[in-house]
Amino acid sequence: MPGAARGSVGGGLQAGNHKERDVNLTDTDQEELRGWTALALTDGLAAKDAIRLLSETGSAAAAFSLSLTDLARLVGMSAAERIRAAARGAMDEETDAVLEWLRNAPDARLVTVAEPEYPSGLVAAGTGPLALFARGSAKLLTEEPVAVLGTCDPDDEGADNARAFGAAIALAGAPVLATLESGIPAAALEGALSERKAAAPVALLATGAARAPKDLAALQRRVLEAGGLLLTAEAPLTGLSDETRARRDRLIPGVARKFLLIEADLRDPSVGLARAAAELGASVGALPGNIHEKLAKGGNQLIREGAMLVESVADLGLD
Repeated sequence: MPGAARGSVGGGLQAGNHKERDVNLTDTDQEELRGWTALALTDGLAAKDAIRLLSETGSAAAAFSLSLTDLARLVGMSAAERIRAAARGAMDEETDAVLEWLRNAPDARLVTVAEPEYPSGLVAAGTGPLALFARGSAKLLTEEPVAVLGTCDPDDEGADNARAFGAAIALAGAPVLATLESGIPAAALEGALSERKAAAPVALLATGAARAPKDLAALQRRVLEAGGLLLTAEAPLTGLSDETRARRDRLIPGVARKFLLIEADLRDPSVGLARAAAELGASVGALPGNIHEKLAKGGNQLIREGAMLVESVADLGLD
């Protein structure tokens, strides 16, 4: 893994409760950043395994000097083989591309499991990646964001409700967390951005940060200009696929502990996301709707299953 790049990764290695562990990475250098980046690009290396690995090695860069046997003991044979391949230079091109993005993209950073901004829920769930790729204010991840969910093809009332609740949540001081896609998610982000002196939103991408949807480029710029955050599990140049959508969706229950479904039919993926969040102990609410309307059936069903009936942000525990 020759070469280096400018950047910083701070903090001590932390578990799901964010108590400091044995590893101290405060004084990282360019080689360490390169090590973190290469590990972040290693398929199959989850945060929980990375914690075990880095607690043993003391640094990301040192992980690449371990033998295959020692790596397999810590992270399993599949991830161990990929780390050894990276040590031989197999991932240098991909690593260089990420480091170039970190140098050149404004406010770009790698939020690693070693940092306090890394969501503890992702470690607790056992499915979180080693690091997240971010642009903007990562501190928003520590401010209890509220996930707003719903269909990408809403009716007018649903879009209006998403904007209204997005604004109200932000005014109450909680960041709105929504995927960067059309429909309810975009409307919720727009609502949060419509208010001054309100919490800036967090937009989750299913692509790399350099490949965000062109039709939502203006919304992406507004999120960043407002002091918000673009967040993804994907390397900067990664395109959209079913796999990247699935990885994005797995992030949501680990980042937010409160969920609000605005509008969706029964088969919409947002309904499944809300159920998954409830199973992980999150607080889930939904707007009720007309029993004859298809787009109300997802929320009504969640309420029937035990979700909160939400009429205002006060029902979400927000003032």
